[in-house]
Amino acid sequence: MLQASNTQKLFCLCCCCGCSCEVLSNAKKLEKPAQFFLTHYYSTVDPDLCTACHTCENVCPMDAFVFGDSGVAEVNRDRCIGCGVCVPKCPTEAIHLVRKPTPEYIPPVNMIDMYREIARKRAELQKLKGQN
Repeated sequence: MLQASNTQKLFCLCCCCGCSCEVLSNAKKLEKPAQFFLTHYYSTVDPDLCTACHTCENVCPMDAFVFGDSGVAEVNRDRCIGCGVCVPKCPTEAIHLVRKPTPEYIPPVNMIDMYREIARKRAELQKLKGQN
């Protein structure tokens, strides 16, 4: 995966994979990891081009691909983090990244603002968890 930091002022470039990155390994355990990765894209599959080869299923770091009754791949948007690892691996070019509608997410200006936003979201989730 090659992904820039989630800030307007770039401070790092992530080049890790789901097999060795602790962030991805832990996020994969979540029911809806996409809500923790604020990216501008998600994967989509053209059912007319998909041959159900399962390559996408094997390379996706978040297990976002499922194979429904039709036999072709479908993307679970709750799991897809928009990393794009699946796109170049698809032998039939059936997978593409789609830009999310704007302004679904505007990244924080810098790293400090990003971590403040993460803390705020975490507090919201803890509050919701306490209400159940």
